[in-house]
Amino acid sequence: MTMGKAPGAAPVSDRQPGQEVRQEVRQEIVDLLTQLLDIQKEIAKNQNQVVQLLGMLGTQGEQQILDLQNVARHQSLLVENHQALLLQTSRIGTVLHDLTKKPAAPPLTAPSQ
Repeated sequence: MTMGKAPGAAPVSDRQPGQEVRQEVRQEIVDLLTQLLDIQKEIAKNQNQVVQLLGMLGTQGEQQILDLQNVARHQSLLVENHQALLLQTSRIGTVLHDLTKKPAAPPLTAPSQ
């Protein structure tokens, strides 16, 4: 008696229904994992863009702070200049006031001959 396949037995390459279902499930899992990987790549790309934008915003914020510091310095100088002008105006006003209070000096006359 020879050992081998029984007459009418299905060849080994033929899949049984349970194997087909498992293969379909495996393929579906592979497809879903591929989709998940693609989505994660897209998310990583978007997160990288967000990080770049935040970096640019940080740089712009630093520049704006420097600009505001410069504006504050200029404003301080303007206030100092304004105060100096007020002081000069006050002094001029005092001198003019003193000049108007003094009696007018008699006009100089030419010596008689």
